[in-house]
Amino acid sequence: MKLVNPVVTEIVGLQYGDEGKSKISSYESSDAKLIVRSTGGCSFNQAVDGKECKSKLKIIPSGIMNKNTICILGPGMAIDPQVLINEIDLLRDLGVLISRQNLMISEKALVVLPYHKKLDAYYESLKPKPTNKALDGLESSYASNTRNVGVRMIDILHGNWYRIKEELQTLPQDFIDEYSQLYSTKREREVSIEALTEEMSALCQNYRLRLHFYIREVQSVINRILYSDLKIVVEGSGSYGLDIVKGENQFVLPFSCSSSSLISSAGIGLLNVKEIVGVAKAYNTITAKGPFITEVKGRTRKVFANFANENEIGLRAPKRYGWLDLVQLKNAVFENSITKLAITHIDTIGAIGNVLGSIKVCVGYKINEHTISYMPMDSENVKPIYQYLKPWIMPQEKCKTFDQLPREAKQFIHLIETLTCVNVSLIGTGPDKEDLIIR
Repeated sequence: MKLVNPVVTEIVGLQYGDEGKSKISSYESSDAKLIVRSTGGCSFNQAVDGKECKSKLKIIPSGIMNKNTICILGPGMAIDPQVLINEIDLLRDLGVLISRQNLMISEKALVVLPYHKKLDAYYESLKPKPTNKALDGLESSYASNTRNVGVRMIDILHGNWYRIKEELQTLPQDFIDEYSQLYSTKREREVSIEALTEEMSALCQNYRLRLHFYIREVQSVINRILYSDLKIVVEGSGSYGLDIVKGENQFVLPFSCSSSSLISSAGIGLLNVKEIVGVAKAYNTITAKGPFITEVKGRTRKVFANFANENEIGLRAPKRYGWLDLVQLKNAVFENSITKLAITHIDTIGAIGNVLGSIKVCVGYKINEHTISYMPMDSENVKPIYQYLKPWIMPQEKCKTFDQLPREAKQFIHLIETLTCVNVSLIGTGPDKEDLIIR
């Protein structure tokens, strides 16, 4: 057996999410034998019918549509079982075969239960400055794991409902008092915890009936495919700007989004990686509050929002838009050892530029009248240094090759390559999965 077999392609988001990773993942997965979702939960938004604007998956990789591809929900994930069950039902309604052979759930993956979402909201309410993060239960589920009381898929499989009680016993008294009113009229802590445990256990029993078929030990499957010279794709939710260590404090997710963490959470060694694809879009967006150096406001924001046409349903605050930040992007490329770049929404930024008269790209920062080209710890007082580019109009006939792009769009791509020192090998030119130039 080979000790090292470089057959893995990683997909890494390099900004603050919503870069179009699903489109790139779908392309890279078309010839893969195995796809591993290694981190995160319900936030990937992958198209399942060839159109980005239609039915989407939040947990199961879109590679499930490939006839001979195995999809694994890895041990680093925190999974909402109800969302997963809904996705399985959706896929079956679309005629997709779902079986134990093509969908596997790691027994080590964490479980997101309803009280995790309530707990997210509880802790958000305690913050002096709310950050408008998604209250999807991820933070509380990952936090429970650090307290050694996290509920895992193996607990669902074996009916270890005592694990629920163990976790509830670690939660704040006022949260238990508030949440238990849904299930018990008595306010005593022990009675409330018993009532909550009983309710959650009944819910988990239903999850067990639907999901036990897919929960299993997955490392042996990963190892077998790893050493059979077949392609493996590793993807995760979140992006490097949201990394728990490297991201801005107000933005970060409760897990690491770096390339090294993605591969580690999948149970695969670093030397088995062949390519690391970094995904960025031609502008920036953020959903949380906090410093955003290239943010646009007023009329310019309205133009961005109109042409970007990004989904803001369910957000707790309007999405924030900004120009492409090549200082941030270069830093993310370097720290994640990116081997090739994918730039999406090249059509969108062209249309935005046509309305505004030009396209801005941040190529440096100014802080206290000093010019810098690195990411400072304190970004509150940082001002962007912009380079202005001419906008472009995409041809009515969809571009299939790089040469067919307008000259100004090519200059935009060349500027990214020059400052990041990495080739842009994939270019998204529209909303459909087929709108992708391969260089």
